Parts: sequence; structure tokens; C-alpha cells
Amino acid sequence: MATSTTANTRATSPRVSALASGQRYAFRVYAIDPAPYSINSPTSAYCYFVIDTTVPPVKVAEVTPAPRAWPAGNGPALRMA
Repeated sequence: MATSTTANTRATSPRVSALASGQRYAFRVYAIDPAPYSINSPTSAYCYFVIDTTVPPVKVAEVTPAPRAWPAGNGPALRMA
């Protein structure tokens, strides 16, 4: 399926929910400079991607909040000249 867009604008692709998990897909692109130049760029190399719908495992992390201020005499050394 070819999609084009006017210069200095953007386009979005249709939903790809029909793609199969684990399947490898490829695409390539080229540009067309409109009239009066009507120049086509070379076609790019293929760009490959694989669909992965596997839900990643959940990792739990315990975070201890830092104290609001260093206890007296226990903070990092800071010397100003």
C-alpha cells in the first residue's frame, strides 16, 4: 500500500492490528519531488521489523525515599573557596 503526503506535512498509517505476532515484515520508501522538478529518489533499503505481542514480565522494585536533609555531620563534604 502506497501512502503519500504533501511537503511540510505529516501522515499517519492505518491500524496494523491484523499483523501476526512473530511474523517478520519489511518496508522501504522513496521520495518524489513534485513539479516542476519531478525527481524521484532512489528506493531505500528494506527496513525489517517483527511483531511481538508477548506481555513482558512485571518487575517489582522497592524504593526508599531519600531523607529531606542530611543528618548533622553525615552529609557529603562541600568546601567553598
